[in-house]
Amino acid sequence: MTTNEKEKTNEKETKKKKGTWGGVRAGAGRPRKDDLVGPGVPHLQRPDIADAVAAHASWRLYPETWFPSLAPWFDVLDAIFLNAARPGFRVAFYAIIGDRLHLVVEADERKLLGRRMQGLGVSIATRLNQVLGRDGRAFYDRYQLELLRSGAELAKAQALLAAHGGRDPAAPPATSAS
Repeated sequence: MTTNEKEKTNEKETKKKKGTWGGVRAGAGRPRKDDLVGPGVPHLQRPDIADAVAAHASWRLYPETWFPSLAPWFDVLDAIFLNAARPGFRVAFYAIIGDRLHLVVEADERKLLGRRMQGLGVSIATRLNQVLGRDGRAFYDRYQLELLRSGAELAKAQALLAAHGGRDPAAPPATSAS
């Protein structure tokens, strides 16, 4: 077979294949691992952070990671959040509201915020699975993030979390007077 004949054969094969692969189609893409339908938290670039800023982040939890009471949660999370405090990042406040873990975090820059939040997610999932004696995912999807650009927004977020039993991981545990 000459080179010219090979080129003609390749052209014919290409023409046959054209329109039969690639492109946008219904049901295309990697299937979800959980029971949800449709897209989860979108893969959008996080907002740019010029200076130190606070943010309200939340993760949706799998039902298998829930405790009957919040006390074991607080023991696990207090230890993780205190260990997660690094220069340029800290968890200032957190609460569990329904099936979500809400955090108010402070970070100096966007890249640091992203890296610390990813590490925090891994630490929380690992520790919860150890405590519960289970394997698998602890969160349905990536964390959601909303920047708190003013002191008023920060106070509002902390008040919301406090109204739902939120805690400051650096504060000493509350003791009941008997």
